[in-house]
Amino acid sequence: MKVTFNQSAGDSPDDYYIVLLDPETRLVAGMRYIVTNQLVYPDAPAAEKLLTMEGFQAVGGLLLPTSHRTFAMDGDTVGDLMRSAEALEYKWLERSEADLDAPEGAKTL
Repeated sequence: MKVTFNQSAGDSPDDYYIVLLDPETRLVAGMRYIVTNQLVYPDAPAAEKLLTMEGFQAVGGLLLPTSHRTFAMDGDTVGDLMRSAEALEYKWLERSEADLDAPEGAKTL
């Protein structure tokens, strides 16, 4: 699934995210993405990256990744590891007053 934005969408309308689903578990295994905001890349064109999500743990009935890694991409070839992060603690909070329902007319998958 590829997510893109309207040209009127803020500072980075050319950003995109390609969600990578594990065909066996149906979990989000990662994403390929590009960030075009000039605050992130002031002197160079944006480059696509791969973010992996790993080590899933059940939290409040949801499976959440305990770590992720980000890699440079060269076309369809995964390049060097750029950074990694690990979640050290999760805490389940009750739903706030925020309305998280899909807006009228939204498409659901």
